[in-house]
Amino acid sequence: MINHHTVMRNICNALTGSEAVRSWCVKVFGKGCHIQLDAYGAEGLPGEAEAPFIFVFSDGENESAGQIGEATFEAIVVAGVCSKVEGGTDIQKITPRTEKANGLAVFGIAEKAEELLAIALGIVQRGNHGAVFRTAYISGSGTVDYSLQWSRARLSFYELQTLYDDD
Repeated sequence: MINHHTVMRNICNALTGSEAVRSWCVKVFGKGCHIQLDAYGAEGLPGEAEAPFIFVFSDGENESAGQIGEATFEAIVVAGVCSKVEGGTDIQKITPRTEKANGLAVFGIAEKAEELLAIALGIVQRGNHGAVFRTAYISGSGTVDYSLQWSRARLSFYELQTLYDDD
């Protein structure tokens, strides 16, 4: 059996060493990615200053427990990006509102957080980090966090051995 924290550390090591993560972040934001494993208290959470970032942690919940016979555990991966417009709002697309058409305004850069998360998930899914990747449940940021935007995945893993021996 491998320690769950070791699996998360292995994931962080793979993300830190990833040329795909680094080159995407440099291309889009002009700097490499901040990779962070765990945080202690709210002041330890990555934010705008650390963006772009990938934050890996466990929240102590296991929504997929009991679905399979093997030991199952979960980890959270959050990809965070920050708006390039200091003090302003990114408006990406505007379709004018007229008498004959509704208008559309798209604010923020949430799709960039989703792109970074997709790169990270590809690394997790293709890698051998000490446990078998099972599923990812993805959610994204709302309007409250602007200018920090994020995309999050709850990753489920399983081990071929149970966590505890019967003896």
